[in-house]
Amino acid sequence: MTIEQRLERLERQNRHLKNVLYAVVLSGLSLFIMGQTRQGRDVEFRTITAKKIFVEDENGKTGIILFSSPILGGSIGISNPDEKLLAAIGVHDDGKHGAISTYNADGRLLVVLGASPSGGGVITTYDGSGKKTIHIGPRIDTGEPVIAVLNRAGNVRAFWPLK
Repeated sequence: MTIEQRLERLERQNRHLKNVLYAVVLSGLSLFIMGQTRQGRDVEFRTITAKKIFVEDENGKTGIILFSSPILGGSIGISNPDEKLLAAIGVHDDGKHGAISTYNADGRLLVVLGASPSGGGVITTYDGSGKKTIHIGPRIDTGEPVIAVLNRAGNVRAFWPLK
């Protein structure tokens, strides 16, 4: 082997070793940078936009639902272990008053505690099929407080004070 051949071989080995060294340095740097990113740290957002947000327990069961509905507007719901909504608190779409509602295990509305359009307090109860049974609150026309008991057809059975 001549000196020129040895020199060429030595230069090839040197280039190969440089390439290997660059690869090792880049790999090490990549691992170092990836190690600096924190997994599981708290994240802060200025705005989150969603139709619903579910808060789950450690077993993946939903306990709280943040949602918007036509009846309650922006709402916070509480569900049972079967993820059925049982109670909600929210603001009516008109933005003038809030309401609290409860539901049965089938999702049917049972009670609403809120305010009337005139600003008076209202309590309305429903039977298991969703029909209104009792209404307590101000009359729409006069603003007088009333209690109305309704039959299954939705007609008034009893009214206080008497008409």
